[in-house]
Amino acid sequence: MKNNCIEITGITPYDCFPKCPHYYPCGQICETDKMCIPRKKPDIEYICQVFADVSVSSYKVICTPVGKKLVIEGMKHIKILYVGDEPCQNMHCAHFDIPFCMFVLLKDWEGKIVDIFTGIEHISIHQLDGRCFTVSIIIFACPIFKKKHDPCYAYKSCNNEEKYEVHVNGYINSCEACDISPNQYFHKSYQSYF
Repeated sequence: MKNNCIEITGITPYDCFPKCPHYYPCGQICETDKMCIPRKKPDIEYICQVFADVSVSSYKVICTPVGKKLVIEGMKHIKILYVGDEPCQNMHCAHFDIPFCMFVLLKDWEGKIVDIFTGIEHISIHQLDGRCFTVSIIIFACPIFKKKHDPCYAYKSCNNEEKYEVHVNGYINSCEACDISPNQYFHKSYQSYF
């Protein structure tokens, strides 16, 4: 079986990954799934190409004895193109959606999670016989936190003491009381230096 000649598509380019400091919370999993093509499809003579992608369906933060964990659930979407083991040797395809679950230890990180970045680091496929094959995928995931601004900007910009905590511990959104945008924080805080 020609396992070494299979074209692989779906590995996330290195420059598309977020630039995370070494202590940033992230996680990886490697899972190997055995799949068999549907009965109505002809047997596999050899696999030509595999496509893979991942999507996140839900996530939540849970408390555990070792600290807060971000639990991520999603789907691996896998498609293969293969030559049928039949006289005419037509090309066929088969699609698979396989659930996955992983976690990221958040350590001391606080803040509102607004999105989850997922990427595929590696894919390998091995044909087992005329009907079945295995696909191994290494998935990387990390939370995307809502950006915060420097507390000193808020202190110099926001006149509303009630909303001050929102600026210091909160997010980059403009202040509801003062109607100050993040650009105005910078401008007001440093205008005396220019």
